[in-house]
Amino acid sequence: MLPQTKYAVDDLKACGLKRKEFRIRTPWNARIQGYGETHITLLCSAKRRLELVPELAKRFKTKVLYLDGQPWYVLVEPSCKPSLYRCEEGEERKIQLEDWPEQFLPQISQISPSPVAQPVTLWDLPEQTA
Repeated sequence: MLPQTKYAVDDLKACGLKRKEFRIRTPWNARIQGYGETHITLLCSAKRRLELVPELAKRFKTKVLYLDGQPWYVLVEPSCKPSLYRCEEGEERKIQLEDWPEQFLPQISQISPSPVAQPVTLWDLPEQTA
């Protein structure tokens, strides 16, 4: 394992994530004949990601993407200075870590898992009268 990948894994574990909750890779870049940037994919639920934002922001550049005023996705960039950003309507602004709980935790409790879609067959549809 590459040193930068190992450091990122150790930091993610220190944030409280289990190894099965994230995927990390550092791809080989043939053009420069060296390894590129480390990519982190969080595999845990959206609610868990938002709960971990304060810890992630202490170790990584963390972006919280918003859609219609609600937190939607969390991006983690390991090769940047640790900080917290709010991205909404194409605008990225830095926010203080101390402001995170008061502004955003009430919205985290509103996030619920998406319902499982039930398949509907032609025979299950109600008959329409002309």
